[in-house]
Amino acid sequence: MEAKTRPGWQIDLKWVAGIFACVAIFVTGILFSLSEITERGRAEPLSTAFVAFLVDGRVTDDEFDAVQAQAAADPSSLVSLSPLDVEVPGSQIAGLDNEETSLLLAGELAAVLYAEGSEAAEALILEPRPNEEGEPQEAIDLGPTSSLTAGQHSTFRTLLFVALAIVIALLSLVAFLSRGLGRLGAPAVVLALSTAPLAALWTLAGNAVGTAGEDEPLYAVIARELIRDMAGDLRDFFVAVLSVALAWAVIAVLGTLLTPLSRKLGRKLATLAARTPQPEAPGPSA
Repeated sequence: MEAKTRPGWQIDLKWVAGIFACVAIFVTGILFSLSEITERGRAEPLSTAFVAFLVDGRVTDDEFDAVQAQAAADPSSLVSLSPLDVEVPGSQIAGLDNEETSLLLAGELAAVLYAEGSEAAEALILEPRPNEEGEPQEAIDLGPTSSLTAGQHSTFRTLLFVALAIVIALLSLVAFLSRGLGRLGAPAVVLALSTAPLAALWTLAGNAVGTAGEDEPLYAVIARELIRDMAGDLRDFFVAVLSVALAWAVIAVLGTLLTPLSRKLGRKLATLAARTPQPEAPGPSA
């Protein structure tokens, strides 16, 4: 029996749905990545390292020494360090070096940034004093870390769920417009084509960060480790999805190739069985 020829519009619609599904899956992968980056356990340490870099470049050794002296003289007192308007007990700062002090105070600002947003964090940034040459300095700019907040994380999660619903609908349409094992293979191919660039992106990002040098500041070492670990986790996730999709597609292709062969073999066996003479049943005993 010959299979019915599909109408041209159905084939065209399948291609259109597949293309839109590829785009939707890629966008969903980006939203998933952004959601992971803005998760608190990653966002706050990243913000801390970045702000510590800004603080360390604005504070002189004399100012660090003055804070240490205050902390040592009265560990129970609250101490602060311009250009940040945050206070911590002197007992937490006493004995720390300059980089560790910057990280501690930057962490306080990063916690406010994540929980309350960029406006609340920027309110804790003071106008800087002139530098050692007497030249005015610009206030600290949070830059890209201003997006590392709980509010942004919630937004990315909401958009992620919407994107997932669209992906499921488009992949279902691709499967519906396919035939036979193509209902399994076509969505798998679309998924593989969409996740391969994301796996490559985070692989390249992790390699680009590299390892910290011996003379790098502590906050730079921490930032490198955080970014490399984050890139590695996202790479592993997308590689896993890609591997499942490829295995899924291979199974569908093998099934498509083997199904006609198994049917042909079945017909031959049935024909052979029909031609084989059957033994006569024994008659009734006398």
